[in-house]
Amino acid sequence: MPVCDDGLMIDLSLMKDVQVDPTTRTASVGPGCTLGEVDRVVQAHGLATPLRINSTTGVAA
Repeated sequence: MPVCDDGLMIDLSLMKDVQVDPTTRTASVGPGCTLGEVDRVVQAHGLATPLRINSTTGVAA
């Protein structure tokens, strides 16, 4: 992952919470999740995400 000179990188990988509200059919997703992790949780509720196709992409990317 490229980082600019004198830049700051913040590791969000431990922020992996995914909460689904099946009544409103919405999800709240932590910025450390990958799309694959989000897909697994939302699909358990019969939902899908209109996100990219690569399951290893980070949500905050």
